[in-house]
Amino acid sequence: MGIEIDAKSLLGTRSSQQDFYTFKNGEELALAVVCDGMGGLKGGTEASMKASILFKEDVKAALPIDDIFSFLEEEVHRLDEAVFSIRDQRGEWLGAGTTMVAVLIKKNELYFLTVGDSMLYACRGDDMIPLNREHNYKLRLDEMKKAGALSDDDYAREIGRGQSLISYIGMGNVAIYDLNRNPFILQDGDKLLLCTDGVTKILSDDEIKAILRDHDEPKGIVKDITKNIEGSKKKSRDNATYLAICYKEDEDEHTDV
Repeated sequence: MGIEIDAKSLLGTRSSQQDFYTFKNGEELALAVVCDGMGGLKGGTEASMKASILFKEDVKAALPIDDIFSFLEEEVHRLDEAVFSIRDQRGEWLGAGTTMVAVLIKKNELYFLTVGDSMLYACRGDDMIPLNREHNYKLRLDEMKKAGALSDDDYAREIGRGQSLISYIGMGNVAIYDLNRNPFILQDGDKLLLCTDGVTKILSDDEIKAILRDHDEPKGIVKDITKNIEGSKKKSRDNATYLAICYKEDEDEHTDV
C-alpha cells in the first residue's frame, strides 16, 4: 500500500498549543488523527492528546478490524466518554473537549470519523471536495432554513453565532458526527488533508485546493501550507494543525504475471 504521510502544528499567536496529531502507516492499516482541544489552557491540551492517543491504542487493540464502520461508530462514544470523564488534580470535572478528524485506510479503502469543525478534504486531479461537515451552529441554522422552520430575517440575526460548536468529543452523549458506512475508494494520486480550523480560518478552500493540486508528496503540501499560514497578514492566528496523505497504487498491482 503506497501511503505517505506528513504533518505539522503551528502555535500561531496563541500562548499554548492545544492541537494534537498522531499517525501510523502500518502494513495492515494506516491511521491518522488530528484534534483541536478546547476548555482552557490545560483542558484543551489534555483532551486533544487523550482522544488522539486513545484512538490509536484502540485501533491497535482491535486489529484485525473486519467491520471498520461499526468500530468507528462505537469508538466515537468511547472517546466521548473518556474525554468527558477527565478530572483535574483535585478530582474536579475539567469540562474539556476536542474536535477530531480520524481516518483509517485499508488497502485502497478510506474510512473516516469526524466530530466538530476540523476538516477532511480529498483531492483528485484538479478537483477537491470536503468529506465531512462542520458541526457548528451554522449547520443547524442551514438545516432549519432548508426545512422552512427559520425565516430569512431570523437566519440573518442568528448567523453571527454560526461558528459556535454544537458537537465535539467530550460533551457527553455525543450525537452529531460524520462517518462513512461505505468506503471512499482511493485512486492512484489521490491526496487527503486533515486540518483544524486554524488552517481553514486562514486559507480559503480555493487556496487549499491549489496547494493540494500542485504537490504530489505530503512534505510539499505541508511546507506550502506552512508558508501560506505564516505569511498571512491576519493579526490573530489560532493553533493550526494539518496532516497530508498521498496515496499511490502499489506497482505490483499492475505487474502482469
